[in-house]
Amino acid sequence: MSGGGRSPFMDGIKKAHDDMVSWCYKPHGKVADEQLKKLDEAQVKREHVAYGFIGLICLYLVSGEQAFFVSVFITLTYPMYLSVQAARAKNTEVAHRLIFYWIPFGFFALIDATAISEVPMYYLIKTALLLSLLLPLTNAMVLFDKVTEPAAKAIESFVEKINSST
Repeated sequence: MSGGGRSPFMDGIKKAHDDMVSWCYKPHGKVADEQLKKLDEAQVKREHVAYGFIGLICLYLVSGEQAFFVSVFITLTYPMYLSVQAARAKNTEVAHRLIFYWIPFGFFALIDATAISEVPMYYLIKTALLLSLLLPLTNAMVLFDKVTEPAAKAIESFVEKINSST
């Protein structure tokens, strides 16, 4: 445990919140800053607007007609940006960490068509889980150790059996 008895996951949530608040108050260009200044003058916290927007997205992921598109857009664009940045900078640490994101992403892509009809609120659950894997200090490694690694070993064993029999 870290951070006064909190779990690493909660530390990741806290850091994500702090990063979002920091992002809300940084400059975003002249036009956006003029509109954001109106929020400040009305004594509306920018992070409250951001959380309201996140809430609307969550509602849309539950009931929207294009929930698939919104989910894929959210779970693909930012991780893809991070991956490209890591590749350009030849940052193997970030690239290695992103592998623990892309493996579950691929799994969800595989089951999307079936899961949507079987799992209530599938796109909300999928999006939340995948985004939680991007948070700093999350349990992405636990998912890898408990699910991905055993599945990979089973597949390796199967492939080795096939190769040895031919």
